[in-house]
Amino acid sequence: MNIDTEKIILFLREVDKFKFMEREIYNSDGRKETNTDHSWHLAMFMLLLEKQVKDRIDILKAFKMILIHDLIEIYAGDTFAFDTSKLKKTKEKRELKAAEKLFKQLPKEIGEELFDLWKEYETAKTKTAKFVKALDRIQAMNQNVMTKARIYKEHKIPYNLVKDYKKEYTQSDKLLKEISSELLKELKPYF
Repeated sequence: MNIDTEKIILFLREVDKFKFMEREIYNSDGRKETNTDHSWHLAMFMLLLEKQVKDRIDILKAFKMILIHDLIEIYAGDTFAFDTSKLKKTKEKRELKAAEKLFKQLPKEIGEELFDLWKEYETAKTKTAKFVKALDRIQAMNQNVMTKARIYKEHKIPYNLVKDYKKEYTQSDKLLKEISSELLKELKPYF
């Protein structure tokens, strides 16, 4: 096995930890959603919307972003979107350090590509990154519709805060705005 293949295999073993990381949101069966549950569901959103958006975004890049956008949480941990603690204040710094540590484990060219994709997603300056960020929020909204806003109730998150948070990226595209609006309508009765 050459050194690059060996690094890739070791990386794949390291990111196996991703499968067991719980998020602060529930699945419809009542258990906490894992990062892999989330990423898979997000990829399904992208797959099913692909034909409607293929002329507006880079589909392959979007799928790559979906696969790697939360991988850094292996080291940085998951920070709940509505967290108001010290954890939220250190999120950006922790995640950058985690991304550097994680992606340096790969062969240089692959590691740099994934690090750059992760940064593009985080800064959300491109259409593709904004789209994936919006889908990330839409997927969470959909989970909360299916669980009757259980996590929002547990944390006493008011509807208006959820609504404002979800609008940040979902308003940049007509399709995403439509989906988001419908999900917010479905979510509102649970507050």
